[in-house]
Amino acid sequence: MAPGILSEDVPIHGTAPSKNAYPAPLKPSGALDHFKSEETTPVIGREYYDVNIVDDLLNAENADDRLRDLAIAIPQRGAVFFRKQDNLTNDLQKQFVHRLGQLAGKPKDSTLHIHPVLNGTSEFGATKDNEISTISSIARKELYKHDAQKQKGRRYDAALWHSDIQFEPVPAAYTALRLTQLPKTGGDTLWASGYELYDRFSPLYQKFFESLTATFVGDGFIKAAAANPDKVFIYEEPRGSPQNVGKTLSAVHPVVRTNPVTGWKSIYALGPFPKFINELTADESDELLAKFRQLILDQHDLTVRFKAIWDNRSAFHTATFDYDGLGDRIGNRAVGIGEAPYFDTNSKSRSEDLGFPVPLPRTPQQPPERDPRMPSKYILIILRHVRSEWNEKNLFTGCVDVPLNDQGTTEAIQAGKLLKQRNWLPDIVYTSLLRRAIVTANLALDEADRLWIPVVRSWTPNKRHYGGLQGLNKKQSAEEYGDEQVHLWRRSFDVQPPETSEEYRASGDGGGRYASQGIEVPKTECLKDVLTRTLPFWESSILPELKKVSLVLIAAHGNSLRALMKELEGVSDEDIPGVKNPTGVPIVYEVDENFKGNGKELK
Repeated sequence: MAPGILSEDVPIHGTAPSKNAYPAPLKPSGALDHFKSEETTPVIGREYYDVNIVDDLLNAENADDRLRDLAIAIPQRGAVFFRKQDNLTNDLQKQFVHRLGQLAGKPKDSTLHIHPVLNGTSEFGATKDNEISTISSIARKELYKHDAQKQKGRRYDAALWHSDIQFEPVPAAYTALRLTQLPKTGGDTLWASGYELYDRFSPLYQKFFESLTATFVGDGFIKAAAANPDKVFIYEEPRGSPQNVGKTLSAVHPVVRTNPVTGWKSIYALGPFPKFINELTADESDELLAKFRQLILDQHDLTVRFKAIWDNRSAFHTATFDYDGLGDRIGNRAVGIGEAPYFDTNSKSRSEDLGFPVPLPRTPQQPPERDPRMPSKYILIILRHVRSEWNEKNLFTGCVDVPLNDQGTTEAIQAGKLLKQRNWLPDIVYTSLLRRAIVTANLALDEADRLWIPVVRSWTPNKRHYGGLQGLNKKQSAEEYGDEQVHLWRRSFDVQPPETSEEYRASGDGGGRYASQGIEVPKTECLKDVLTRTLPFWESSILPELKKVSLVLIAAHGNSLRALMKELEGVSDEDIPGVKNPTGVPIVYEVDENFKGNGKELK
């Protein structure tokens, strides 16, 4: 084993008043300002051009000033990039990472991490230096061959995003990875900002997250050791901190942690190591952890792709496994141990500290584009599905399950943009069992960044069953039956079209979606029939939810929504056939305590 880097006393920066009494944020001296650099994205990443870590930083006359400013820049930007560091040896890489941590004020007993599996005592440690863990695509395949099928299916899985060694009581601060063998192309690392992840949530959510803790477990390494008992041993001696010992590889940390260098808040419970959130039920915990992971996948502007040194306290990373058949990916990693994660109530978000706009909470008193004269206790939005392929062909659709056309897709996305721009963001969605309503809802939710909210699908908001007219051309039907009769079937309140055949009704079951739920599909319906089946669902399911949450969205069909509009606006039986609701246009109802009100189209 190579000797560890000796600890050296470094003055610790000033302490901020807080319940945790951790260091106040550091301020740079300007020692790096004369080096050319560029921000890789607005959120994360900075590249320093023509800077040699050994010559320009470690061996400079003002080395500590430059390294200290770099130790501030890395947590500020999440990851910092240097090219062509050919003279950076393993020992110098260790010295570099350890000194960054010292100058940033890490505890004196925090040194360099010894990986529990990828170290000099293991067959999978390519060097005999315990403080250098070798990242190898070859060793990875061998180490996890017991789980090969699962690994193969997770090449681009969100679960591969992680922060280093979160399962340790005192986890990683700075990590430097120096790749020594590269495939012909691919194999880059991606980083995502934990600060920005935190900032994407509303203040009420943020406050809730700050009250939570999570249990982190390195079970992948435990399983690998159990599957390879002759080759893999968990290193049980201190792994960079006196607290990082034993083979349980488990720790409890806050869901939101404060970075002591910047004083900024970051989501920390993300990746394969956080197993559950301690204060929540199992289902609630799974949903929240999945939400964090999905947000990284959905929000591409949180990320940057490169090779770098990074801060594990506020950045997540993943390798890109896009190089199969193009060569092996091997590198040497040095990980500096930081401090035990904590949350400081005096810390700020990155956006707040830098003066960036932050998400405003949606409250009845302060929503954009709302009419203050309207009641605002209960908020309901109805959205009629957009144009389908049969609309384009001028066919009676009814309960036939047909897809949207291209225009319909565009209209649904535009509806989602309107919801987001006007800050009308639903907490739950109700829709029918027909794909044109389901897809309309999904496209709108995706555009409004609300795909994660609950969606309730039910037969009751389905389109009116047009009986024997379904599938017929509207113009040809008018020529056959007469304009007046077809208009009566379409627009009257209580006149049913001709019944469909039993054979045709059975063929429209849509893979058993109705029979499996004990639903008997009618042979025909008028608007009165739709009202009869819709109102009980409104009273038993939607109303109770409307009383509990801020905003309910119903994405359904012209006739089922018209029945609901009749109830909300008190429209008479005679007048309801003339009420129109345009496709793809959200209609907002702010209803009073009697659940009555008039709708307002968003345009």
